[in-house]
Amino acid sequence: MNDNKIRWKEYQRTLIPDVAPHSRVQISGDEVKILLKRKNIYLLTFISDWDCKNETEYWYVIKDKPEDINEYIAKT
Repeated sequence: MNDNKIRWKEYQRTLIPDVAPHSRVQISGDEVKILLKRKNIYLLTFISDWDCKNETEYWYVIKDKPEDINEYIAKT
């Protein structure tokens, strides 16, 4: 499904944008209503400004250093 140049996918009866977390999703309330009605879904969810400098109630755990394969034991 492609509305507002964003591909939306259904996940557990919820619509989520098929974009990277840092991508900005801009959609109006009217567009949300149309999208939900068309797909017969009750919830649409997305994240905006996920890496903002202000403290919010929503958070991600982000590892800021590069992976080094030598840090892992052989079984990993």
